[in-house]
Amino acid sequence: MQQEPIDAVITWVDGSDPKHAQKMDDYLASIGKTRPKSASKTRYHNAGEIDYCVTSILKFAPWVRNIFIVTDNQQPNLLQSIQGTDYESRIQIVDHKTIFQGYEDVLPTFNSSTILTMLWRIPELSEKFLFFNDDVFLISPVDPEKFFQGDKVILRGQWCLMNEYLLHKLVINAVKKLFGLKVDTNTKRPGHRDRQQLAAKLIGFSKRYFRLPHMPHVWRKSTFADFFKNIHKCWLIIFNPSFDRLASL
Repeated sequence: MQQEPIDAVITWVDGSDPKHAQKMDDYLASIGKTRPKSASKTRYHNAGEIDYCVTSILKFAPWVRNIFIVTDNQQPNLLQSIQGTDYESRIQIVDHKTIFQGYEDVLPTFNSSTILTMLWRIPELSEKFLFFNDDVFLISPVDPEKFFQGDKVILRGQWCLMNEYLLHKLVINAVKKLFGLKVDTNTKRPGHRDRQQLAAKLIGFSKRYFRLPHMPHVWRKSTFADFFKNIHKCWLIIFNPSFDRLASL
């Protein structure tokens, strides 16, 4: 029985690229801001992680059909080292302009959450695929069954209470109310866990959310395509031009 194809998608940026740095600075200047801590140069620094990420997939998951590297008009040096090898045809660069076709008004974007919402639009992407950050690596051989069981995806993480239901936050806010102090309404830029909670609320979860760790994530293209088609309100929020394009890469 022939295995259904499974691709891998990696998001990557080289923050040391002067053109990319200038693009970010120009965008910040256009909205009257300077670089926030979330966009520090060290956070965008390229230390060659992409080489280890790609190599680990080729070595420990040779069943992966294609590897798509999603980036903003950049190319990792890795491409030069695989020229003329059997791997050359399996690794492809996908530019932001390709996956944001029709939504060019939100480009440039430096927001990983926004970029992730569009990965399903990669041309010729398989229905089943794995998503990697460039600093996520496989360290031992894995089989497709570790990620998919038939048409179902295998999620690794844990169910957690939303922030507003955590006991220590309830106690702290109660004490603040008692003494007339300002209650924390979580108006700061959402962090990693906050964004997961907000996403859970958008699809109907109110008390708990499934917290996903920093590891390869298992996706189905049709799930994201259906969400994009049917949950218009969510996508209008994500693609609103006023949405912070620098929130967390």
